Amino acid sequence: MARLRASQSREQREAACETTRLAMQNRRANNRGQQIDNLQRRTRYLSSADLNRAAFQYDCSNDYSLHPSVCIGQMDVVCEYCGALQFSGETPGLCCLNGKVKLPLLTPPPEPLYSLLCGETQESRHFVANTQKYNGCFQMTSFGADIIEERGFNPTFKIQGQIHHRIGSLLPFEDTQNNFLQIYFMGNMEEQLDRRLEINAGMKQAILQDLECLLHEHHALVRLFKIALERMPSDAKTISI
Repeated sequence: MARLRASQSREQREAACETTRLAMQNRRANNRGQQIDNLQRRTRYLSSADLNRAAFQYDCSNDYSLHPSVCIGQMDVVCEYCGALQFSGETPGLCCLNGKVKLPLLTPPPEPLYSLLCGETQESRHFVANTQKYNGCFQMTSFGADIIEERGFNPTFKIQGQIHHRIGSLLPFEDTQNNFLQIYFMGNMEEQLDRRLEINAGMKQAILQDLECLLHEHHALVRLFKIALERMPSDAKTISI
């Protein structure tokens, strides 16, 4: 090949390169056309395929998201009666029975919760992105699960029997830390805040402190717990509710 190229003139070499380039371009175009044709065939198949028990015959080359039973579009249809957002395939008026069901407007939550939920500040955006974690900081009961398996990013709970929530004793037992409802019975709000931050890493202290004050001011159960603590004998360690 080297001797052949050396014997060719400049025009011959350029013509040979152009021929090779056109051949590669045609080959790529044919491959692209075949890929598009295969995709169209798979799309036509999926649009009419029966997905019943399809998981037992799963084909990774098929894009199941193209099936009309799976691709339901965006929730961008607005109900003319109540303003609820619906998918295009939903029955019109299903949300409010064509205006027959009228729900009262929700009462805005007290501050600072309202600003955290509806504000545009950095604190608000952080809170909205972590509402589940902040909710867990103030949970009063245990889920009753003792075995947790870490598999990647998703912890797995193994629970036997009926699911229930345990309240437990109002005060911790000897050589144990305050958890769940017991945190509400600690000496002062500063100790409660420190304990919540110790259990829940990554939460912002200022937000936790504001939510803690909110619960102590507006939550009926928290106020009831404070009354129970004042009436509790100092040597009672196993009182349960």
